[in-house]
Amino acid sequence: MIRFYPRDIGLWRKTFTWNGISEPSKVFDDVESLKQFCSDHETRLDDEKYPFRLELCGNYVWGKKYAVMQWTCIGWVNDE
Repeated sequence: MIRFYPRDIGLWRKTFTWNGISEPSKVFDDVESLKQFCSDHETRLDDEKYPFRLELCGNYVWGKKYAVMQWTCIGWVNDE
């Protein structure tokens, strides 16, 4: 199970609500379901110049944290 924390960019403003109290997030069973969610919300998975990828940010007590990248950082994932 992974938890996706979107970056506050225009891509996600219609999908998530930022209220200043807590970060919006969404839980997925696996990376494939995250990719499908991103694809359904205007993230291009077939862009050869900017491929969809996860980049390891670090290992923490609570698990690993990855940056979700496409043309820019579009969010982060915690491996739970």
